[in-house]
Amino acid sequence: VICAAPERVAEELAAKPLWRGVVHLGALDLSADAPPTFEGLGFDSVLDLARSSANPGCVWIVTTAAVPADGVVVRPAAAAMWGLGRTLAQEHPEWSLRLLDVESTPATDAWLAAECLRPDAENQLAWRGGLRRAARLTRFAPRETNAVKFDPAATYLITGGLGALGLLTAGWLVE
Repeated sequence: VICAAPERVAEELAAKPLWRGVVHLGALDLSADAPPTFEGLGFDSVLDLARSSANPGCVWIVTTAAVPADGVVVRPAAAAMWGLGRTLAQEHPEWSLRLLDVESTPATDAWLAAECLRPDAENQLAWRGGLRRAARLTRFAPRETNAVKFDPAATYLITGGLGALGLLTAGWLVE
């Protein structure tokens, strides 16, 4: 285990070719009101790793409040780190990149250590209330809404009214 300064991650990886992986904890320090700027968000060390020729094997990017699992209010800067992680997973398929979103509890450290050792295909996980949550698609259930009602005596402005959709909308309003 080596704790490296952000600017030294790629250098440390190149110095010793047989690493189990990189656990990036820089995004855990993001405050809830951190402005969505590049500086100080931990992006620099992740991008340095991506730009290097090193193959770290496994890469775990750990965040807090990056995904809205179980009603957690999302922090935009942490969500941006997940976006970067998803992009790097596509650009570097040779990495086993996993995104882990954790809450701060006494059990988090043990879960995080176990998760880093787990040979698993899940690559987007959230730890909430002692439960391991994985990203899943669910069927969309549209809500029932009342039909939009227009006042026949009112005047409506349709911008782009001479385009195909504008003309269709105008015809629909006339009916």
